[in-house]
Amino acid sequence: MLRHSVWQNLRRLVAVLCLLSAYSAPAAAQLYKPLMNVVGMPLTEATDALWDNGFRGGNKNILTGVPTTDSSLANIVFAQQPAAGSVVPVYVPVVLRYHAHSAPVPSVVGKAEAEAMTILSKAGYAVEVAPIYSIESQKNGVVKKQVPAAGSPLSAKEIVTIQVIRYELAPLPNIAGLPAVKAQETIENAGFINAPTYSGQSTTDSKLFGLVAKQMTPPAAAVPKGTIVYYAVYGEMATIPNIIKSPYTAAITKLATQKLGHKPKYYFTSLKEADGIVLGVKPEVGTKVPTSTAPLVVVGKYTSNPVVLRFTKDKKTGALVMGITGGTKPYKILYKHDQPGAEIKGVPVTIADKPSEILWFRLESKMDVVATITVTDAADISAERKVPIVKNP
Repeated sequence: MLRHSVWQNLRRLVAVLCLLSAYSAPAAAQLYKPLMNVVGMPLTEATDALWDNGFRGGNKNILTGVPTTDSSLANIVFAQQPAAGSVVPVYVPVVLRYHAHSAPVPSVVGKAEAEAMTILSKAGYAVEVAPIYSIESQKNGVVKKQVPAAGSPLSAKEIVTIQVIRYELAPLPNIAGLPAVKAQETIENAGFINAPTYSGQSTTDSKLFGLVAKQMTPPAAAVPKGTIVYYAVYGEMATIPNIIKSPYTAAITKLATQKLGHKPKYYFTSLKEADGIVLGVKPEVGTKVPTSTAPLVVVGKYTSNPVVLRFTKDKKTGALVMGITGGTKPYKILYKHDQPGAEIKGVPVTIADKPSEILWFRLESKMDVVATITVTDAADISAERKVPIVKNP
């Protein structure tokens, strides 16, 4: 009887193992496929073909443009890794190297904004305008700087950013009595330049530490943006130490030795080596601030699926277009700015020559504005960019 029972149990076990094997083998086989050949295809067709054939590493594919002056080769894939025919997991990222047609960027520094945009547009580039305020009214509308610099090789359709001088009057606020950090923020948001001093305004009243004692550049109804605003601060003061590239825990300790607090802000990244490392601090390193101030500390946080933001220009309207990929849908989009009446909104659009898995939004505003855009996915992973948006439509 015992032998019979053991034999029955063995037969049942073999049957179960056979069933599991029959089920799992096809499922496992579906995860590995011979990689198709995309060499010779235009870049967008290559990425679409990989996606359509089941290779869904699209968000992590590595696209490397190699400059060429031959326009006939523009955006053609000439190498891939892994090689065609390799049996690989369908989720593996694919490295695609393609010819990026490039030409020297023309010089537009010193030219009027409209002329500069015409020159760059005719050369095949998208143009992004970044206003920079000046007290010199005669230079209003003149390009002060361009990025990349003139002569740099750049592929067609890439973005050239031009810094355009703006002469604009605005109210200079009264900051007397405000905390120094709040005063700096108020002056900066109004379009002026901070010039605080921390000597000669000592006090034994600890309640006054860090407050603006005197505003030497007086408040006024109409002052050119870009004006330097001088003011003095009561203090016991501290200097923001250099904590960039330090582990977050070490940075906290270093701030505490200066009697400073901290306020963390996480920057999600796919680089494992940046996890837990301080990537930035605001106010900047070397800035004098009142003790007990809590600087904003940007800390890297690793994620295998970060939200990625990219920007291009609408060919017809010239409007800035934002693309979102990665992360977990749905996305929440927050627009933050200090320009009343701007009313920024993102209008969903389709861009024919861009990867289909990217969600594109045309950014519309009722006036020129610099906005901080934060996109947060369903897993609370976010990405943030500060960009200038030109009035449209």
